[in-house]
Amino acid sequence: MSAFNDVIERINTYDPYDSETETRGPLLGDPTVSRVRSELYRSLQQSAVGVETSYRYLSQVGIKVTTDGMIELDKAKFNTAYENDPEAVENLFAAFEQQGSSTTEIA
Repeated sequence: MSAFNDVIERINTYDPYDSETETRGPLLGDPTVSRVRSELYRSLQQSAVGVETSYRYLSQVGIKVTTDGMIELDKAKFNTAYENDPEAVENLFAAFEQQGSSTTEIA
């Protein structure tokens, strides 16, 4: 989670707009930055490929996006999910780890 949050924080540092001072970040409007951000959030919200158990989405096991765009773990929700079906939780993370090992070219 910290790697995801670090990337989002870095994007937010270089892609802001301050309406009071009308100051633009150096990468504001850059389509590559926008696509990277979109792909990151899409990867969090998609269903795990090849998983047919009770948990197919990270949100079902407590991974959530906060109002500032970062992700955090709802420990109570994770613990409940793991207590109910530890194999399904493990399969979910294994599926995302396998998906994450491929590369996506952003043109």
